[in-house]
Amino acid sequence: MLVSQFQDVRRFLGRLDAGQDLTAGLKTVCRENGILSGWIQATAVLRNPTIAPLKADGSGMGDPVALDGVAFCPTITGNVSLLDGVLDLRLYATCHPPEAASGPATLGLLRGGEVLAFEFLLLACDDAVLVRENDARFGFAPWIQLQPGTQVGIVTPPPPAPVPNMWTGDEGRLPGAAMGTISDMPAAAPLLRQPIDEDESSELNVLEMSVGDYLDHPRFGKCRIVHDPHDDKVTIRLETGKHVDLHLGVMRVLPPKQIGSKKVFQIEMRKRG
Repeated sequence: MLVSQFQDVRRFLGRLDAGQDLTAGLKTVCRENGILSGWIQATAVLRNPTIAPLKADGSGMGDPVALDGVAFCPTITGNVSLLDGVLDLRLYATCHPPEAASGPATLGLLRGGEVLAFEFLLLACDDAVLVRENDARFGFAPWIQLQPGTQVGIVTPPPPAPVPNMWTGDEGRLPGAAMGTISDMPAAAPLLRQPIDEDESSELNVLEMSVGDYLDHPRFGKCRIVHDPHDDKVTIRLETGKHVDLHLGVMRVLPPKQIGSKKVFQIEMRKRG
């Protein structure tokens, strides 16, 4: 059993813009507000959502499947924590087709989808940070550690420090007082809201890129990413089939949008000073 009492809780009520990718949009909310642990409740209408269903033997979630068309998700619940030192977002939902009578609902872990409508309540818990186990033996990647809370405004969390597993019994007791917390403040308190600048936002969007995503480049148009970004470069494939290395340092990467089954990152060229 792993239990922690959180005293410092911030509450966020909002929506994502139409056309955004579901998971990328929520991760941006978390990063811009320094949220490393929290609970999410939401309602959504999504186009072409991707969802990982529960395995038949109950050992974890299966491979993600893409659902064609529009789906209504009246109840989404999930959480934010850390996995391998980066934000891990879990959203569990039931996706209903518009013509519910002609098709069964799909249940599982939402991995993405184009937002048509998405309204959410997010409770950020700042006393401590929950850390997940990244081990193939545990299909659900359970929480195994608690770390001291971090200050609001940190947008790139450090790798989790080695701390003892917080289990009951002979394996240790839960810590008493939380460390490094900030008390709950009204939304109007500007010092607790440190929005990241455009350059930091671009760097965070680069972290969301993966093979199979697309860049919308002002010169080359929509191009598929064929190698993950590395050393400030990303390799794309043009419509001609040619591979090109783009230098990310001379461009700004905007948050991705979900267009059909494609996650597309808009690119802007930086002005030369």
